[in-house]
Amino acid sequence: MATRRFLLLSMLGLAAVACEADAPAPGPTPTPHEVSVTAHLTIGRGPQPHYPPESEGLAGTYTVRNDGDDPLYIATERAHGQLADASMPEIDEAVWVSSGDEGAARLSKQVFDVPGDVLLSVPFVLEASRVEPGEEIEGAVYVPLPLVAELPPDGDHYVVGEDPYQDGASQAEICVQAAPVPDEDSRPGRLTNYTPNRQLACSDPMPLPQP
Repeated sequence: MATRRFLLLSMLGLAAVACEADAPAPGPTPTPHEVSVTAHLTIGRGPQPHYPPESEGLAGTYTVRNDGDDPLYIATERAHGQLADASMPEIDEAVWVSSGDEGAARLSKQVFDVPGDVLLSVPFVLEASRVEPGEEIEGAVYVPLPLVAELPPDGDHYVVGEDPYQDGASQAEICVQAAPVPDEDSRPGRLTNYTPNRQLACSDPMPLPQP
């Protein structure tokens, strides 16, 4: 098992220049040690019926615990619409694949920022679960092998802030995005590009299973 406290990777704060309905009022800012992630990875078959029965990939489970004093939204999927030519199906187990701490393969569920001069009429939505203080949720990930980078393009339309995955990693980490629940929560159960105070919580790096 691999466990780590809140990773301080605050996403860039965007000015509330989009539709006000999609920019909820800020809540309390997450601080270190408010979230812990425990994860496990193995080699397994892909979720059915989305992958062939003989498919083989990284299959993982994780538990996210809210160790703070305020409710948080915890991502439960990866906001699929951010990549038009994605190689993974739109299922909760799908993740973004990038390089994390010390070159570990990072498997993440998060919605990325957009540049300040890009206004989305419909923001990208990341489904999330509300987790009360002291409570936890469980989730799963699956990535087909061989492991390759999968990220939205960093540039004119996204502020990704992640390095593409590079071959040769010997470790992996599972990360999920978290954000405070706004005081006035008009659209519960979702995060968007404009949700303030989003941060990424990751497990400790763990050995990358080999087929």
